[in-house]
Amino acid sequence: MSKTIVLAGAAILLPFWGLAQDPARGVVKLASETRSATKIGSGICIDTPCLHVVTAYHVVALLGGRIKVEGVPVASVLAATGPQDRGSVEMNVAGSVFRFNPSRDVALLTLRTPLPARFIGLTFASGKPSLGQPVTRIARHGDAYDTASGKVVANELRHESMGHQVGLDGYFLLDCSSRPGNSGGAVIDAAGRVLGLVEIRSIEENGRIGTAVMGSSVVSGFLKEKDPALWARLFDKSPAIAASTQKQEIGWPVELDRTPVLNRASDPNVLIGALRTQVATGLAGLKRMIVRQSMRFWGDGQREEAWQYQVSMYYDGLRFRSGTGKELGTAALPSPKVGVLPGSDWYDTLSLIARVRLQYVGASSHLGDPVHVFAFQNSASDETCRFRQRTAILLGHKDEERYVPCEGIVVSDDQFNVLGIMLRISPQFGCVTEWQALARYGLVKLRGSQKPFLLPLSLDLSTRFKNGGVHHASEDWSDYRLFAAESVLRSD
Repeated sequence: MSKTIVLAGAAILLPFWGLAQDPARGVVKLASETRSATKIGSGICIDTPCLHVVTAYHVVALLGGRIKVEGVPVASVLAATGPQDRGSVEMNVAGSVFRFNPSRDVALLTLRTPLPARFIGLTFASGKPSLGQPVTRIARHGDAYDTASGKVVANELRHESMGHQVGLDGYFLLDCSSRPGNSGGAVIDAAGRVLGLVEIRSIEENGRIGTAVMGSSVVSGFLKEKDPALWARLFDKSPAIAASTQKQEIGWPVELDRTPVLNRASDPNVLIGALRTQVATGLAGLKRMIVRQSMRFWGDGQREEAWQYQVSMYYDGLRFRSGTGKELGTAALPSPKVGVLPGSDWYDTLSLIARVRLQYVGASSHLGDPVHVFAFQNSASDETCRFRQRTAILLGHKDEERYVPCEGIVVSDDQFNVLGIMLRISPQFGCVTEWQALARYGLVKLRGSQKPFLLPLSLDLSTRFKNGGVHHASEDWSDYRLFAAESVLRSD
């Protein structure tokens, strides 16, 4: 069934029911810091704690540059459309005219800090709803929730405004109206999943008023293009898809000759166990060594700096020493004024393999040699990945370390020696929004040893801040040497 809809203002939403978690907890109010309090909109939390919110692009355009979500300032905005977007037309939104493409009327907001625990991330449904399917729409109207029940009356739409027509693939129509401030709210199915975002009030050809909804497929396509890692967490949990997504953004830890293939005759648990056993052997070897660590920092607003010192790993932790032989604690190491603090990356990245929830992705090859590919994803509540960062405060700084969400890819050779690890961390505290590391490893035979050791060779890092800035770092390890006793840090 096809309908023509005409933009007549901002959008709307519907009532609650007895679910285990109230979906209204994922619908939030957007307001402008600089404009009249009557300029508001709705949005949907997509993670827990709520750090990311999706809404309609025209809500962002209407509110202007300084937006708050439930009182929390927005750190950054990713938009699917805008005045220069192909297919953009002039749209009348709540009495103001903006130019954008109504078929991509979606934006992602990243907040400076997560919202309080009463807000939760909602789950998106896959596919379009069927004609006649009952739904609930939940939005904000001022400080109150605006809810209603309705049903799907059309799932093929086109938009007509000021003489222009735009096809709305992935949209559907409800048989209920909307009010200002409802745009960006959620349309929910009986299981509490998000079917789409409220976009615009519509007028059908027969004059009946309804609501056009931007389906979850539009949101999925937008996030897959703009933030593949976030898309993988929300729309597909399979490790193979997540691995493919990571490859598109920052590359595999090592270059693969072909996409990994899962051999159903192989037992994934056996392969994961073999990897962990080999990693444990490698970690034991690291606790007998001294290595020269070289580090560089550079990025937005920070000139490049470089340092070099010796590192040794003892059973009770790392020891650092400067080039002049001075013992250094981690607090004395050179570090940025804000952001990531240097620490035991040399050891900790590899040691994660023992703690993360590994899944086997499949077999591939690297430069013609067979390899195995694994993936992992852990939440902060798993207490698996710890992250250290420095935040500027009045008259100084504050150093913090907390458990954070993390995910990554591991590639090993056919003997389960790690060749590379891609690690992504998403802190939900301090000034950092995302930290990525690409670590590479090799088998190195040292003087005095009969067998080669699995050793870290390099680590490339990037850090994205809530203010939009990006910093980079590069670490290299060389001159590995065995030491005779744990109480002595040798230099000869």
